[in-house]
Amino acid sequence: MNKPKSTKNTRKLKEKRKALGLCIDCSRPHQTGFLRCHDCLEIQAEYARRKRKGEQIDK
Repeated sequence: MNKPKSTKNTRKLKEKRKALGLCIDCSRPHQTGFLRCHDCLEIQAEYARRKRKGEQIDK
């Protein structure tokens, strides 16, 4: 799958995934009750922890 090139396309893609009940990041079905699956929630939580500590974030 090609990556969207603009914020507008990314927003539309995530809205579509949300409407289908899929993870907005990886598009896998999930039952977490959030917008992301468990794996993506863990990745996001780790990113947020590191950002709060002021660590340099590698992309």
